[in-house]
Order: sequence, then structure tokens, then C-alpha cells
Amino acid sequence: MKRSLQVLCLAIALAPSVAGAQSFPAYMPSGSVYGRLGTSPGAGPGEPVPITSLLSAASQSAANRVFAGPTSGGAGAATFRSLIAADFPQMAGSTLWGNPTGSAATPQAFTIQGLTNLPSPSSTLDYLLIYDHSTGALKSVSASQLPGLSSPLNQNNTWTGTNAFNAAVSFTAATSFTSAPTVDSPTGTPTAIRVPLSSGTVIYVNATGGTAACGTTGALTCGVGSSSPANPTAPSTPFDTTNHAIAWLQCCADAQGTSPTINLAHGSSVNYAINCLGQPLLGNITFFVVGDYNSPTAVKIVSPNSGYGVFAKDQCVPSLSALEIDDQGSAAGGVFSDQQGIIDLRSVTFGNFNSGAAPIIAWNGGKVNLLGADASSPSRLNTLGTSYVQAVQVQFAGIIDFNGQQVSIPSAMTISGNFAYGAGGYFKGLCTGAGAGCVGATFTGAGVAGTTGSRCAYANTYSGGTNPNSVFPGNANCTPTTSTY
Repeated sequence: MKRSLQVLCLAIALAPSVAGAQSFPAYMPSGSVYGRLGTSPGAGPGEPVPITSLLSAASQSAANRVFAGPTSGGAGAATFRSLIAADFPQMAGSTLWGNPTGSAATPQAFTIQGLTNLPSPSSTLDYLLIYDHSTGALKSVSASQLPGLSSPLNQNNTWTGTNAFNAAVSFTAATSFTSAPTVDSPTGTPTAIRVPLSSGTVIYVNATGGTAACGTTGALTCGVGSSSPANPTAPSTPFDTTNHAIAWLQCCADAQGTSPTINLAHGSSVNYAINCLGQPLLGNITFFVVGDYNSPTAVKIVSPNSGYGVFAKDQCVPSLSALEIDDQGSAAGGVFSDQQGIIDLRSVTFGNFNSGAAPIIAWNGGKVNLLGADASSPSRLNTLGTSYVQAVQVQFAGIIDFNGQQVSIPSAMTISGNFAYGAGGYFKGLCTGAGAGCVGATFTGAGVAGTTGSRCAYANTYSGGTNPNSVFPGNANCTPTTSTY
């Protein structure tokens, strides 16, 4: 009896443990696993857990992250992290991934050269992708925003654009750019097409090294000049020498039948001197060089030592107005027209020149036209100074044409050689007084009567039937030799 009671007590004692023990169920719902969801360290009995619930619980993470292995690329426990470039498969060179079409579509790999060609892009509505160096960002631009372009090539290979001088230019190439006209730089790189000029175009020059009054009436202010200004048709960005302005006209401009004006700022400089040869302008061979109509002596071209204030040949035709031409000290002369060059003078004042130089010279078929006053005032004639070895000189078929106009000599002149020197040349348009084709006597002013020196030295030189002793100033007549004046 005692032994039976002991077995019964042991059975009762073990009963709770047997009751608490669990085993996996024989059957479970599909799409589930056995376990327990909850927060550690909580505990409780297991149960079937749907896989969808399990994934939902495991995916709790910050937004925009993926469950992936280490970024190093090696094997390791997966964590939630941001994507890196190495997570994507490699792509072929020069290939983009996206949707290049104009409507919704599955992303794809594509190349720029494989895209459909746009035959006639709009300069304002079609865009290019471009890198902005100032911010490091990619941005879009229209063709009209690109320097030098208002519209790109169209289907007929015709290009129309603008340049830094805000003038429209165009050309048509039959097959390619190689057949289009270009101007080559010293490196051989094609540069801008010639700039078409319109009537009234003014190119500014300031050779003073600082700011200076400019404009044909002195009403503007010119900035400091440079050899290659961004826009020399603006007074704020002028050329630094007259020769740089002429070189630009010769190489890069099309006058289109107009005569452009080079305006010199107030001041005195050898950098205003002109050395024009090599080729005429395109579209019109004449160009104006103007100082200040309101103050003709405010602008002074200084003839450099051993050189000339204005030298023109090879169909270069500068037309000078409202300025002064002086001698640096040992210049070769004032204006010199040579070999098909032509120089026009209106309201130009000549200072005195050294004993080896003449202010007005024409040789070898070159011509100088003295045209009286410019449009600003009929009283502002071409004017001579007070001391020359020769005032006018022609040789070797050179021509100085007075055109029936007058030249002013306001003060008595001393001539150490001959007022007019000719050796096989021509003096045209001389007048002894008013009459057909003559405004009046060629030389006028208070200084004519007091001028001293020989009137002329003529050898095979012609003056249209006018006796040089009757027209050129001086107090000693000359005897023309081998001449039919």
C-alpha cells in the first residue's frame, strides 16, 4: 500500500511538466512557418506564422534602402542600406539607360549616335545637355544661347548665326563645312565668317592708354583700347591702334557696299598712324578715318620717325576727316600714297615737318585727293603749317588732285626747298581763282602772301595747263624742265 502511494505521488508531480511540453503540429496552413513573432525577451508558445507576416516584420527599415550584402562586394550578412554604383551591372561604353522616347516606355540602354536624327532643330525650343563648369551641374541650353549661333545646321547644310559683333552671317555648304568660306588663324583653325557691316558702322580706336573722349562729335567716352576687343563697334571696347582696326576690316568684315568709319579718340599717338597695304576691303575699298568734327585738332596722328602718318598702297583707300597729322621729330612724311593707293583729305591739319619730309606725297600711280572741308563746316579746309622742305611732292606718275578745292595757309610759310616738287607726276585741279570747277584760288589764307621760298621744281610734271608759278605760294618762281604743265 505504501509503495502504491509513492508511485501515485510521482505521477502527480510530473503531470505539469508533461502537460507543458509541446510538439510541432502534424498539419500547418500553406504559406506558413512554425515559430513565434514578438519582441525579445518575451516568450510564449509557438504557432504557424504566415510567410507574408514574416516578411512584413523583417522589412521594417528606413525609406529608400535595400536588403543586401556588404558594399565591399564580399560575402557577409545582409543589411538594409543604400544602393551604390557597384550594385548595378556593367554597361557598354558610351551607353545611357533610360527612356529616350517622348512617351512612357520600359527603360532601355541606348547610345546618342543611335538616336533618331533631328533634321531641322529649333533654335529656341530644342535643347542640348551641357556641363556648367561654374557649379559642376548638368544643365540644358537652347541653340540660341550658344555663343556665335542663332540657329544650327538645317537639313540643307545651311547655317545662319550671329557673332560677337551682333551681326547676322550665313553661308551654304553643298556637302560639308570644308567647302564653306573660312578665315584661318595662324594655327590653321577656322575662325568666324566675315561680319556683314551695315550703313553707319563705326569702329572705335583709343591709342591713349586710358579712357578718352571719342565719337565723331566728341560726345562719347572710349574705354582703354586692346588689340582684339570683344566688340570694337562699342566705344567701351575699342581697338588700341588704327592698324589693328584696319586689319580687322580687311580680314573679317564685309562692307557690303558701305563705307565703315574708324573713329579715333581724343589724343596724340604714333599708334594712330596708318600703314595700309596688302589687300582692299571686301565689299567696298573706301573707309573713313574720322577724328572730331567739332574739334578737328583734338585728334592727332603722329608720323613715326622714319615713317608716315598715313601710308596707303595696293588699293587701300582711307578717307581722312577732322584730325591733325604731326611729325614725331624725324618722320619720312605726313601722308604717302603709293602704287594704286588713294588717300582722301577733308579738314585735315598738318603740323610742321622736319627738313627731310613733306606733308603730302604721291608716287608710283598713288593718288592723294584734297577735297576741301568735311561736312561739319565749310570753313574748315585742309590746312598747312609754317615750315617745310616741300609742301607737296609727286614722282613716278603719282597724282595730287586739288579737285578745284582750297587749301588754307593761315600763317606765313618758310619753304627751304620747293613748295611743289614734281618728277614725272601730276598736279591736278589747280585754280588761280573762282571759275568752272574751282571754288577759288587753290591756296588761301593770310599766310599765302608772306610765304617764302621757291614755288616749284618741275621735271616731266604736269598741272593741267596751269602755270605752277601762278598758283603755288612762294617768292621765287621756278623754271619747269621737260614739262608741259
